[in-house]
Amino acid sequence: MVRRAVPAVQSALCHLRRGTSVNPFNDDQLVLAPIGWIANTDKRRAQAVDTEWNLLIVDEAHHLSWSPEAASPEYALVEALGRGSPSVPVPAMLLLTATPQQLGVEGHFARLRLLDPDRYPSLEAFLQEVEDYAPVAKIAEKLAAKKKLTAKDVSRLKGMPGRIAIHVASLQAGDETAREPLLNELLDQHGTGRVIFRNTRAMLCGFPKRVVNLVPLDGDGGAALAEFNGKPVDLANDPRIEWLVDFVKRAKGAKALLICRTREKAVAVEAALRNRINVPVAVFHEGLTLLQRDRNAAYFAEEDGAQLLICSEIGSEGRNFQFAHHLILFDLPEDPELLEQRIGRLDRIGQTADIRIHVPHIVGGPYAVLARWFHEGLNAFEESLHGASELYTRFRDPVRRIAVGETSGNAVPPPAKGRKKSTVAATAAPTADLEALICETQAVYKEVKLRMAEGEDRLLQLGARHSETTAQLIDAIAFAQCDMSLDEFMLDTFDFFGVLVEEIAPRTWVVTPGTAPEPFPGIPTEGITLTADRERALGREDAAFLTWDHPAVSGAIEMLTGTIRGNAALAVAEMSGADSIVVEAIHVIEAVAPAHLHVERFLPPTPIRVMVDSHFNEWTTPMDSTQNGPLAKVLGKPDLCFKLLPKLLEHAGNMAVGQACEVIAMSIIAAQQQLEGEAARLRDLQAVNPSVRDHEIEAARAHAYDVRDHLAGARVRLDAVRMIFRAAY
Repeated sequence: MVRRAVPAVQSALCHLRRGTSVNPFNDDQLVLAPIGWIANTDKRRAQAVDTEWNLLIVDEAHHLSWSPEAASPEYALVEALGRGSPSVPVPAMLLLTATPQQLGVEGHFARLRLLDPDRYPSLEAFLQEVEDYAPVAKIAEKLAAKKKLTAKDVSRLKGMPGRIAIHVASLQAGDETAREPLLNELLDQHGTGRVIFRNTRAMLCGFPKRVVNLVPLDGDGGAALAEFNGKPVDLANDPRIEWLVDFVKRAKGAKALLICRTREKAVAVEAALRNRINVPVAVFHEGLTLLQRDRNAAYFAEEDGAQLLICSEIGSEGRNFQFAHHLILFDLPEDPELLEQRIGRLDRIGQTADIRIHVPHIVGGPYAVLARWFHEGLNAFEESLHGASELYTRFRDPVRRIAVGETSGNAVPPPAKGRKKSTVAATAAPTADLEALICETQAVYKEVKLRMAEGEDRLLQLGARHSETTAQLIDAIAFAQCDMSLDEFMLDTFDFFGVLVEEIAPRTWVVTPGTAPEPFPGIPTEGITLTADRERALGREDAAFLTWDHPAVSGAIEMLTGTIRGNAALAVAEMSGADSIVVEAIHVIEAVAPAHLHVERFLPPTPIRVMVDSHFNEWTTPMDSTQNGPLAKVLGKPDLCFKLLPKLLEHAGNMAVGQACEVIAMSIIAAQQQLEGEAARLRDLQAVNPSVRDHEIEAARAHAYDVRDHLAGARVRLDAVRMIFRAAY
């Protein structure tokens, strides 16, 4: 939730110690808060809902559970925050998840409903719409490929509400420019592309190969079953520990991530390993503080740090370990979505080698059944899974019954003598039930993949088809990565304010307050590691990525521009001829408007630079050879300071106003196109969704008019002045 970045819990505790009842969410511009803490505390929930947020970001949004009968407290909180009120405007909302369908079609609809309630008012209507995705996707495919529509396609399109029929008529009349708006309308009304942006492996490149190594081991099947059912187990003599010791010795320093279900098991694995071998190991589980977890993750990331990081299930979410190439699954989750999340810690953009997935398991135990079902039925170890939620819902119960031995066959036979080879055939007892389940799973999975490829997945790909826009964005990111102006600016600013900087790697620094007389924004008292290298920031959890949006940068700019240290300057340039001056004035275009209008979308504070010489002419000659000049030299010329300078500033202001008119006009055009388009969209959706009422459409139109009026009233103010004294030599 965007409102300077501090944990909300910390702010609330400060108010509690002071005995105040002030809303802690109003203290800072950027608030990071655990959603459960807010949702399950009545007072904090009321305070959060009563706060005027601009942007609401929910990470791991697949945890928001909803059904037509009930919603989780977390879901209800996000819904309340996103709904706004007469006194609190509706914020923008961003839901982040790598597994959007983990809670099934109902959970998927629930998140769409949060993002666009006008578009998704009813679960029943959404389920019917999903059935129609495939034929709509085929028509959309033809439009995108500039192919001719059949008579059946045209008939289907003309029966759709809104402006689709109008665009179809234009296209039939030979107007090819109608193809793009028709495609956009079709995707908006019959797909999720407006509110979902999905990166798929099929559309991207650079991903590694996933290689599975199923490791069957002799062991106690009864103990394996008890562990599967959540009972405490003794790992002292567990064959998986023996295998792990052997693996660490053979890996010769290669980094490996080990994930298991619980904190207790992670601690037990670490203790059992330490009793057998001396190797750098770190642990990562929910029993540690966030700072301890960050430090352990950073220790694992160091080249000479931990060789093995042992995680509980929380290590399968939100962490990037693509610098490691080995993943050890000490146990297996029952949900294939969760398995994909585990593998996703290593299977990420930036991974430089094949991923070796090791699955040690007891022959005949429950995890042997899961290993075969995942590998042979779904190929979930070596390929990214599609439709995992649907598959889990369908096969969860039969898989569990076979895993625990509740079948006609003997799914948990006595352990065989001698260590088995690492082959699929040796991972579980070949019972008829398991073989039949694997065959059925393969058939159903093939059907699910085909349906998704022809339906929603294809619509999502078409919705993200803007290759030209994407290329421009990539070019802008690449340019920003190579641009060193931010590095130079921040290093100079840190030096100016007495902040200590130690370079520890290319474009990477440890920054501490040092002898600075006042706190520096974004720099904690214990210091911080900053890097301007994107690749290093992606691979290092302890290094903050330094961009123009970082709090230290925005704070530095505010410290400079908010005082005379940054908004007034004198420079001297030696030039031929008589003494004269050039005034460089920076004006800013500002539109003052109520916060709920968000006029900064169309007209952010925009600088206009004007240079005027002493003859009131615009100065265009470059002046690179300037230096700071003695202020007394100018102050000793009263006619210059008190007569000529004010007139030059007034003239520069008039010139800035002239330049601002064009910028303001363009912002008004952009606002009208977007906001009036939104009003038209609501009118079209009214035909699909009767809950879109007339007064909502009128409110959208009124919003567009209010934004336009406030943009038209934008003003130009003087923000900074530099006087360049041209001294004759």
